[in-house]
Amino acid sequence: MSQNPNQPPQANPGAYPGGYAPPPGGFAPMPGGPGQAYPPPTGPPPPGAQPGYAPQYVGAYPQAYPGYPPPMPGYAPPAGYPAGYPPPAGYPYPPPAGYPPPAGYPAQQPYPAYPPPAGAPPVAGAPGESAPAGPMAEPPTVVYRDIPIHNPKYAGGLMVYGYNRPDIQRDIDEIVKHAGNDKKLIEVLTRLGPLKMEVVAHEFPAHNSKGETLHHLVERKTTRYVEMGLLGLVLGPLKYDAERVHDAIQGIGTKEGILNEIILDLSPQDAALLDYVYQQKYKTPLAKAVLADLSGNIMKLFKKALEPTREMLPLPNATSEELGKLLAEDVKALYKGGAGRVGTSEDLFYKILTGRRHEHLVQICRSYHEQHKKPLSQVLHSEFSGHDEKALLFIVSGAEPNLRYPDLDPQAVRDANLLEETMAGLGTNDGMLVMRVLRAHWSRPRMDRISGAYMRIHEKTLARRVQGETSGAFENLLIAMIKGPAY
Repeated sequence: MSQNPNQPPQANPGAYPGGYAPPPGGFAPMPGGPGQAYPPPTGPPPPGAQPGYAPQYVGAYPQAYPGYPPPMPGYAPPAGYPAGYPPPAGYPYPPPAGYPPPAGYPAQQPYPAYPPPAGAPPVAGAPGESAPAGPMAEPPTVVYRDIPIHNPKYAGGLMVYGYNRPDIQRDIDEIVKHAGNDKKLIEVLTRLGPLKMEVVAHEFPAHNSKGETLHHLVERKTTRYVEMGLLGLVLGPLKYDAERVHDAIQGIGTKEGILNEIILDLSPQDAALLDYVYQQKYKTPLAKAVLADLSGNIMKLFKKALEPTREMLPLPNATSEELGKLLAEDVKALYKGGAGRVGTSEDLFYKILTGRRHEHLVQICRSYHEQHKKPLSQVLHSEFSGHDEKALLFIVSGAEPNLRYPDLDPQAVRDANLLEETMAGLGTNDGMLVMRVLRAHWSRPRMDRISGAYMRIHEKTLARRVQGETSGAFENLLIAMIKGPAY
């Protein structure tokens, strides 16, 4: 099977996802050494595990924290977004199973064997404790893209509401039992979802005599793209993206397609989370590492996309009048900075395309086409080239309605077409295929919308297309991720 330069490299044997150090401050020092956040699980220490990323499992789920409302998974607009840009039909999606109960829901009691570490914030719902107050309080879970994950900054331990010790033991037993049987192992790991997976991965070394990590077990028992996909599942969406970015800028040349897909649709909050875990593992700021591998104008685009404090317009409380004014200004500016002048104002395109909320970008694309009788994507083809063109087209293709399928979500259309690209022509780019399916799998609403868009555009199911291009355990893995629940 052929591959292109954008293909992610094979996972390094022996790599362990525990290379993410804890944040400075806020964590209780561990007896016997500084910098370690939590007591390790009972049993021998995991081989190759680095100190500092050993969060403790706690069986209670805290009540909701002020300022952290449950997100709407999928492609729905953020909570509080102004009227005027309605979400696509079918939204909002309900929160996934295993996501924290709403405030006021009776919290499960913690297990006595898993007390919160000394010095950590009290866990809401635990006897005699209440949720931490104040702007510095960290919630136990956060949303990365549209996926609920454990907050890497939270000092109170890993917790999944309703996921008890017997459930954890059952899942670990099944993993151990089916190690060596790719099909069965795939079934177990693809059904866990990122919240449960991190708990299982943390507890796994305590359930075997050698203290083997789940990461190492997968490396021993699987190969090639099955290994790549299952190791990605074990890492979870945030750490997986950090590793893919790091791999994309290593060695000779830059895997531009991977950088585009992972970085250019980050919200400021997502960029901050990705930078945090990237610094934990690779000891350098994400922006510094990425920009050092780029040159020319494209550096400016990625610098803006990776800025965690950038302002996103329109503001959530914008009035209809303010929305209309900003829309008119943006469309006018993009025309004058591109097709309406000799030369191109690259900085203006970068500023608008990285500084506007997704729903507003959709309106920009629609309005630009109506006013100038030309899609904004066509303007980008004319005004830009090379990595600049591909990067900006990735952003705009996720907002520009498809002329043949205007009712479909543009992001779903873009992602469906990217999946088709990995399978079109001679050979299949297996590395990019597993990366794209895996990243969509973590959000069931997103995967469902991509699958629906693929069916409309290509007149066959995504699963059937994948089955025609793959075989064996790799086919089983991809089909399980396409069809199965992520949480």
